[in-house]
Amino acid sequence: DYTTSLQEIAGLRFERELEGIRLQRKQLVFDIELKYWDLVLAKSQLGVAGSALDLAIEQLQRDRRRREAGVATDVEVIQDEATVARRIEGVLLAETALETCMDRLRSTLFPGVETGSWSMLITPITAMPEIEPAPANSEWDTEIQSALSLRSEVKLAAVDVDIAVAVHARALSERQSSLDFSVQLGSQGFDDAVGTSLGEAFGYESPRVAAGLVYQLPMKNTSLSNEERASRAELRGARIALDSIRSQIAAELRESLRQVRDQAEASRAATKTREAAERLMTAEKTRYEQGLATNFQVLEFQQALVEALYSEQAGRTAYCQSLA
Repeated sequence: DYTTSLQEIAGLRFERELEGIRLQRKQLVFDIELKYWDLVLAKSQLGVAGSALDLAIEQLQRDRRRREAGVATDVEVIQDEATVARRIEGVLLAETALETCMDRLRSTLFPGVETGSWSMLITPITAMPEIEPAPANSEWDTEIQSALSLRSEVKLAAVDVDIAVAVHARALSERQSSLDFSVQLGSQGFDDAVGTSLGEAFGYESPRVAAGLVYQLPMKNTSLSNEERASRAELRGARIALDSIRSQIAAELRESLRQVRDQAEASRAATKTREAAERLMTAEKTRYEQGLATNFQVLEFQQALVEALYSEQAGRTAYCQSLA
C-alpha cells in the first residue's frame, strides 16, 4: 500500500480535476440560463415600453381631435406630449437594456473579440414554464439528499478528504520502521571490442546476483513527525470543509425552494394586479370618453397599467431564474 500510495494520490487528484471540469460546465450552463432569462425579460420589457408608447400616442391623438372640436384644452395636449416624450425615453432605455443583456449572453456563449460573434442576433425561443407550486416542506429532506449525491462541490470535498487520508497514511508509514527484501541481477562484459562486450553483458555470460534484507529504523526524525502532524491537520480540515459544504448546500437548497414558492406566489399576484389595472384602465377610458374624467386621470391609470405589466414580466422571469 505504501509503495502504490503515490499512484493512489495521483489518481485521486486526476479524479478531482475531472470533477472540477464538471463543476465548471454546470456553472456555465447555470450562468447561461440566468442570462437567457435576463434577455427574455429585457425583450418583454421592450414590448411593454412599446405598448405604453402606443397608448400615449393614442391618447395624444384623441386629445388633439378633442381640442380641435373645442372640448379639450392646450394643457391636456401638452400633458399628453410630455407623456409621449417620457414613453419614448422608456423605449430607448429598454432597447439599451436589451442590447446589454444580449452582449452579456454573447460573451458567455462566444468568448472572444470576433466581430461575427458580437454582431450575432440572439432570439429567445424557449417559452416560460407554467407556474407550479414549490415542493412542500416534507419533501426538503429528499431534495437535500439528492443534491448531496449529485453536487460537484460535495464530490470535490469528498475527494479532498480521500487525498488527505492517503497522504496521512503515507506519513504514518514513513515514521515506522521498514524491512525490504532486495534482489539485484546484473551482468558485465570484458572484451576489448565494444560490440562484443555489450553482447557478453546482455547475454549474461558473467552474471552477478545479489540478494539481501534492508531494514530501516527512523530515530527521532523531527521532519517526518512534523509532516505526519501536518497531514493529520489537513485531514481534519478537509473533513470540516466537507461538513461545511454539505451544510451550505442544504441551506442553499432550502433557500432556493423558498424562492420558487415565493416567486410563484408573487407572479400570480402580479398577474392579478395587471388584470385589475387593465379593467381600471378600460373603465377610466370609458369615463373619459363620456366626459366624467380628465386626461390626467387616464394617464395615471395608463402608468399604473404599464407598471403592472413590468412587474408581471419581472415576476415571471424571477420565477424562471429561481427554478434554475
